[in-house]
Amino acid sequence: MNEFKFSIIIAVYNVEKYIKETIDSVINQTMDFEKNIEIILVDDGSVDNSAVICKEYEKKYPENIKYLYQKNAGASAARNTGIKIARGKYYNFLDSDDLLHEAALEKVYEFFKKHEEVDMVTLPIECIERQQGLYQRYIKFGNISKVIDLEASPQDYVFSSAASFYKAEVFADTKFNTNLKLAEDLFFNTTLYLRNHKFGFISPNEAVYYYRKRYSNNSITNVNEYAEDWLVDILGYVYKGLLKESKKKYKKIPEFLQYIFIYNIVKRLDTPNFVSKNSLNDFYTICEEMMSYVDEDIIISYNYSSYYMLAMMLMFKSKDYDIKKIIYMDSKNNICIKGKTIENIANYNLQISSLKVVDNKLVINGYFNDILVDDFRLLCYHQENQTLASELKLETTNNIFLQKRFFDKVIGKTYFVTGEIPIDKGTKTYYIALSVNNSTLPIQIKNIYGDDGILVNQSYDTELGKCILQVNNQFIITSLESNEQKVEEKEETKKEKTKKEESEQQEIKLDK
Repeated sequence: MNEFKFSIIIAVYNVEKYIKETIDSVINQTMDFEKNIEIILVDDGSVDNSAVICKEYEKKYPENIKYLYQKNAGASAARNTGIKIARGKYYNFLDSDDLLHEAALEKVYEFFKKHEEVDMVTLPIECIERQQGLYQRYIKFGNISKVIDLEASPQDYVFSSAASFYKAEVFADTKFNTNLKLAEDLFFNTTLYLRNHKFGFISPNEAVYYYRKRYSNNSITNVNEYAEDWLVDILGYVYKGLLKESKKKYKKIPEFLQYIFIYNIVKRLDTPNFVSKNSLNDFYTICEEMMSYVDEDIIISYNYSSYYMLAMMLMFKSKDYDIKKIIYMDSKNNICIKGKTIENIANYNLQISSLKVVDNKLVINGYFNDILVDDFRLLCYHQENQTLASELKLETTNNIFLQKRFFDKVIGKTYFVTGEIPIDKGTKTYYIALSVNNSTLPIQIKNIYGDDGILVNQSYDTELGKCILQVNNQFIITSLESNEQKVEEKEETKKEKTKKEESEQQEIKLDK
């Protein structure tokens, strides 16, 4: 029989600075604490004052708070220890430096009572401290509490066990996997999705989970600490484990698991680390295996940060890393992948690293990425009469910070760009164009540092005069006020002054 409505199991590890606030966020719930809630504090070998603080709370609330100590074995092991003695109807695994909204347990309990078909209910995550605001992933869920069905919306999965609540029955035959140093929450929640593809979501207007982004970034789950393991061992373990679990119930890999496979690879491609060549080869092999279970239309429909990533996933699928076989341009100069229009070539951009006036010439330096063709030119035109002002020089570079690449896979070439445009009198407007496939298209001009304001309204003193330089999106505008013009203006002013003085003298004579 369940003695409490909720068991909040907290794995504690060196959090003396935060643990009081965390525990208090549970005690101060709108739901009566002493009657409905227990807290199980599992100390995973802390060496600071965490144990002292936990014991003080246990002494104050002996019926509701339990403190346990174990040698350091990781968060999963600590959670499993807490599960063994939990007496609640619903379990949660609040992280020891995070907080629960004061109405969280009340709202979760009401949801479970109303929707008995779900085994899990999750709270939207809101960041506090170093970063503020609702996690981007939860915005798409909207502001209404609801049941999410992964068979109907297969990209709406969530992975945080800390922000989720589970029926006690779930743990009769399921525990947290102690073989994983990272991704244990992803593995656990996905295993549950394979058994029940529905879960509950609480509106951020009702309650949230407060995730602390610490100012001191010393989290024990820092990915860099486990780079090799995370890239290969953990990915392989998660993939094979989930594949095995899926085959128990499904004849075909469900769509939501296919999307989760993609998610696992994209996450690693988005945060590359320096690892050995052998590890990279093993990583690519696992990616190819995973993508063999993912339908091509699923790969194409995933929401990537860039089409470079989409191309990489398709190359894993085909086991062929020639991007020219994946991406092409149609007759309207659209960049296409597998018949899907990604964007127009005009959206390409020249990244400018410097733009200045030297020896009466406008000097451009920057770089340009090419994944499409080898026979293109970058040209600078006069906007007024569409005449060619200059052709920009291109030189290939292997600079890893400029290339579009994933680990050691280079996606297309990268070119250093240089060019000079003579400055003459008056105001001139230029635009940079890409000449490709018998078409000439203006392209975007952007600052390599991300602040286009650096390029705007700069002033240069030259031998010819003062040059004002402006840049906006596709146009470079120069305005030269020549020294010759200044001399003429000065002489004109001098003449007017002399004329005025002579007039005044004449008036004086007349007065006399």
